[in-house]
Amino acid sequence: MPADLPPQKATSPSSKRRWAPKVRTGCVTCRSRRIKCDETQPVCNKCEKSKRNCKYELRFLSQRDEERDAGERFALKPPTEAVPPEWDFMQAVRYFLPDITVCHPARPSEYTCVDPFGFRDRVATLPATFICLMVGTSLSNASRSRGRLMRPGEDPAFAGLWKNYARYMAAHVKYTNELIANTDVKNGAHVRKVFRYLYSLLGLDLMVDCSMWQVHLNGCFAYAQHIGGVESLMGTRAADYLVEILIRAIGFNTTTPATKQALGYHHYSEDQMKTLLNDDVSVDLPCPGDLLAVLDRITRLRIQVATSTISAAKVGATAQGLFQEIDQFDIEASLKDCPWSTELIGRCYSEVFHAAVKLYGILTLPRSAVLEAIKATGPDAYETLRMSQRKNLVQLLKKAWPEIDFFPSLQWALIVAGVAATTDDAAAEDQDYVEQSLTKILHHALSDASTFTCLVKLQLFWKSGKTEWEDCFDEPTAS
Repeated sequence: MPADLPPQKATSPSSKRRWAPKVRTGCVTCRSRRIKCDETQPVCNKCEKSKRNCKYELRFLSQRDEERDAGERFALKPPTEAVPPEWDFMQAVRYFLPDITVCHPARPSEYTCVDPFGFRDRVATLPATFICLMVGTSLSNASRSRGRLMRPGEDPAFAGLWKNYARYMAAHVKYTNELIANTDVKNGAHVRKVFRYLYSLLGLDLMVDCSMWQVHLNGCFAYAQHIGGVESLMGTRAADYLVEILIRAIGFNTTTPATKQALGYHHYSEDQMKTLLNDDVSVDLPCPGDLLAVLDRITRLRIQVATSTISAAKVGATAQGLFQEIDQFDIEASLKDCPWSTELIGRCYSEVFHAAVKLYGILTLPRSAVLEAIKATGPDAYETLRMSQRKNLVQLLKKAWPEIDFFPSLQWALIVAGVAATTDDAAAEDQDYVEQSLTKILHHALSDASTFTCLVKLQLFWKSGKTEWEDCFDEPTAS
């Protein structure tokens, strides 16, 4: 090496500058400083740390860059179809129309007093209510197909349905509250509309899970009191809804512990109760009005006994009066102005509920008061009375079943027979009949969740070996 040339520095592979593609998307400041920009916008990290003015220039993409960026966007975020407005409502209508035989009129053909509640009437209601009804019908059908009552959160496949049910139920509640809060309008049409939506709340709850029925019942009675009481509704079209709600409350209170009743109507006088109950008949509990009034008074006596607000002597006298009214019930007189399509159907209902109400009194009132009222004596007088009345009721149910198209209306009478079927050798046969009949009702298109809950209650009750009414219905239960 010549002496006039300076010695060359030794270079190592690690000291060589790595090649990297030139990036034109960094900020102008970093590019002028010839350092790598992290491209954070609006101020990159390096400019922020060095407290320099960070500036990006407007950049126009080439066609190749645009195609590449568009591909990346669609790869990361697939396009989604826009949901048109009222999509859920349109889906509900689509569900209703093919299944018109499933969602047939809420009144069976044998009931002649009320016009069928058809498609036009249903769609004319609040869209949220109609959607909730169709979603609830879908959930109810799923419960029937599985033979058990479905609950929220049990099956992920139905999470979307439960979410929609809760969403539109909340919308229905909101609209109902707005109607109630509107005090500027107090005409009969407005009051009837409020009762219709309150009654719909009850029906939607019963359709799916029977979790809020007491709240809805008491809400209906509170509104009636708020607008002037039951007297102000007598003779109006709104009273039709109040009667339906009242009959439901009487039935549900029978299968509820005496200390946990829905008491919103208990301030009604006996005359008011008779006027309301004889004004209409319900297909859900097609018990003649006079017997319904007695049924309600039996439950009220249960409450007095449970809360110790009545003396033992008065319990006996009251029970005697109630059983006398039951025995004096005139089936032939009840068939006058019969609301049913045939007299035979009316006779079947009168006979079944005449026996069922009497057996309910025997099962729920104190034994001493029952024996004294019916004048039964002997060491096994109560068990003999209980068995004979149950056998009579089961025979009447078997006779009525083939004559009645809408057999879910016999559910309450079957429940009474089921609770009585526990103390004798023939009870197992009657238990099988009650279980099979309730299972048939369970699969009927117009049955609701109460059939599931009552059937499960009875099955557990039979296995327990217990015999008392409130051993079976130890919590509020819709029936």
